[in-house]
Amino acid sequence: MRWPEENIPDEHKLFRRIHPNQYIREEDRISSAAFRGKKNYDCSVNWEKYTTPEKAVRNYHAYHLAALQAKIPRQLEQEVKHTPSRRDRSHSSIIGNKTESIAKSLALSCVFVIKR
Repeated sequence: MRWPEENIPDEHKLFRRIHPNQYIREEDRISSAAFRGKKNYDCSVNWEKYTTPEKAVRNYHAYHLAALQAKIPRQLEQEVKHTPSRRDRSHSSIIGNKTESIAKSLALSCVFVIKR
């Protein structure tokens, strides 16, 4: 069964898993590389409506987890779309060309939810 796509409200949180190499420990910040997806276009996130922080990193034991409000990418002219898969109803995407400045703005807008 495929879950129906829904509109994600601006005030809802999107969770992004942060690979350890995408966290700059010396500066205690997320690298812009964390928001560079396939060809700098599609970036996977999880919608808080259908997951919890713990579930979002359940099989990613070394990863950090960050959150940002859906309105942030929209303000940067990115599309925020609910793209559920059969196995993950929370799966969503931040879609749009991620220039270095857009990726950096997304990274700076994040708040850590789980820091390892």
